[in-house]
Amino acid sequence: MSPFTKINISTCIQIGALVVLMATPACFTGLRPSNDKAIPGSDEVQYGGTEDSGGVLNPLQARFDVQHIELELKISPASKSIQGSATLKLLAIESLDEILLDLDSRLTISEVRMSVVGGGFVPSRFRHTHGGLHIYPSLTLPSQSLVSVGVDYEGKPRVAEKAPWDGGFTVSFRQGCKTS
Repeated sequence: MSPFTKINISTCIQIGALVVLMATPACFTGLRPSNDKAIPGSDEVQYGGTEDSGGVLNPLQARFDVQHIELELKISPASKSIQGSATLKLLAIESLDEILLDLDSRLTISEVRMSVVGGGFVPSRFRHTHGGLHIYPSLTLPSQSLVSVGVDYEGKPRVAEKAPWDGGFTVSFRQGCKTS
């Protein structure tokens, strides 16, 4: 039996999570620069990642427009963990040699896939640090290309202490609901 619980989200569970934000770009989270999040030993400013909202959009994320997001989530309430797969369709506003998405640093990435619609698979590499998923395609993606990015991840996301105001993940069941 799977450790993951199948539930009727609309009637039995409240997910006070901005789990969706774990795989969506900053245009949904509105990142602000913060010098206290600089990478140790560097002058590089880090934007808020998945733990901040409001403020300035990261310039890397302003280079594309999110056209569509598809999420598949498996939630394990007992272990407070998730498995997720996010597929994003992005329109390149300008040429892209890097794509930056938000993803909780507590989650482990098992796979990143990238393709250009009508052009096929694009090999890429990635770096997941400080709440950001940096994806580097093997070739520069031209302006106006429609790009598909898939990310598979799992782990125990940050718990929201004051959901939904501080982001993170919470799960609560309504009394009398059944899970299968």
